[in-house]
Amino acid sequence: MAAPRTRIGSNLRDQHAVSLQTRFEETYVRSVNAVLLPRLGFEERITSLEECTPNMFIAVVEAILRAQVPEVHREPNTIDAHEHNMRALLNFLNQVIGADLSHISHTLICQGNPSATSNMLDIVLSLADIVCGPYPGGDLEGRSSGG
Repeated sequence: MAAPRTRIGSNLRDQHAVSLQTRFEETYVRSVNAVLLPRLGFEERITSLEECTPNMFIAVVEAILRAQVPEVHREPNTIDAHEHNMRALLNFLNQVIGADLSHISHTLICQGNPSATSNMLDIVLSLADIVCGPYPGGDLEGRSSGG
């Protein structure tokens, strides 16, 4: 009888983990769609974190800072080119922000990893708050925009 309980308990934990991951991703998607993209004048919207590609991050950061990210391939057509672009963006942000961003993996972002993507979104959302000023009502996380 102990084996079925363990299996059921394990299934419940797995379902709970999936549910938490889904809510986690949905919260970031809502923040991008309701706060980040509209404040920068982008009409596009995303439906999942996997749509937060290097191209999207570059476009958003360039819109926030009103400056081009150097050493970016403007029409990347290979995985290596996308990874190069993400690395170039992280290096650029490292210089602009003056903070260590080594915890953000360019490779994992290119692979659509939710944790790496959410780390990058945290940086971009904070940068938008600092440069553009607080978004009316803050973001959907309840962060206190602007400080």
